[in-house]
Amino acid sequence: MDRSKRKIAEAKQRLAQLGEVQSRTQFGGYCLAVEKTVFAVVAQGELYLRACEEVQSYIVERKMTPLSLS
Repeated sequence: MDRSKRKIAEAKQRLAQLGEVQSRTQFGGYCLAVEKTVFAVVAQGELYLRACEEVQSYIVERKMTPLSLS
């Protein structure tokens, strides 16, 4: 099993309390969704959570590097 598929299996297990976590291929990686709402991308074995403006202070405070698709 490759790194991305292991990360997806781990995410599904850890995030099961959100509901049924579904995955599908997208843009050369995989997206994770619950009830058709995409909340994460898995690419090259790394999990990237989708963020919004409400969590911006959390990201800045922890010096996290946001993923930019530009």
